[in-house]
Amino acid sequence: MAGVNRLCVLHNRYRSKKTTLFGNKLVTFNECKQLSRYAQKWAEHMASQDRLVKSSLDTIYDLGYSKAGEIVIEGPKDGNELMSIISSSYMYRRNLYNSSFDSIGCGFATSRTGKRYWCCCYGKKS
Repeated sequence: MAGVNRLCVLHNRYRSKKTTLFGNKLVTFNECKQLSRYAQKWAEHMASQDRLVKSSLDTIYDLGYSKAGEIVIEGPKDGNELMSIISSSYMYRRNLYNSSFDSIGCGFATSRTGKRYWCCCYGKKS
């Protein structure tokens, strides 16, 4: 779990290098226990199914968030590799650099066949 907790630090390191359209710094993500629990459960769900599955963002909205996003990825061996994939993909970067998000939660699980599943959830409280 230490690697998962480190993902918030890694996300913020990437965000600190970017600015908004108006030249303002992006806010630092707060690691949210609620989002982390949800992301961990979803990573475990994917591992138990041994397949990559998007979750319903409605669940994140139900936790009290007015904005929500998610990244699910299969494969990276560690957080650094995961962040490299996120930062090099336009679709994933949209969540990483979205100025509407101020909270993050991440989860990781390994399937019985050894596949690694990652889930990063992003949100903004109402």
